[in-house]
Amino acid sequence: MATDQRSTESDKKEEEIKWIAAGLPVPGGLLTGMGLGFLFDEFLGGLFIGLGTGFLVTAILLLWLRER
Repeated sequence: MATDQRSTESDKKEEEIKWIAAGLPVPGGLLTGMGLGFLFDEFLGGLFIGLGTGFLVTAILLLWLRER
């Protein structure tokens, strides 16, 4: 019984790590977009591009993690 309990705990921990990893691209994209916006003097455009890219990468990661 202890082995089953450990395996379910580790499965829950792995699932939690996958969801955390899938949530990181949105803020990362926003920060990257903000930096590009400052660089090209188009702050709002850079934010929208970063936000869209972050959502796209998040969707791809969630699909990829779901298959595993």
